[in-house]
Amino acid sequence: MGNLFSFLAGILVGVAVGLLYAPMSGEELRAEIKAEAETELRKAEAEWNRRLKEVNETLEATRSEIKAYIDKEQETAEEESE
Repeated sequence: MGNLFSFLAGILVGVAVGLLYAPMSGEELRAEIKAEAETELRKAEAEWNRRLKEVNETLEATRSEIKAYIDKEQETAEEESE
């Protein structure tokens, strides 16, 4: 979560510095802000999707481990009841 906050803070600082050091007409400035925002949004979406994929992979691995453990315990219980 801290990485996401740092990422977003970096975006805001970058935009602010760009506004201060790049004097342009209002129309040009709005176009540049829009383009920069779209670029950063794409980056954020890519990072979100990457993290989501990691979570899903971890979840699936955990499910597999739990299933294997339950199957093993069931086999052991069946052998002991025989």
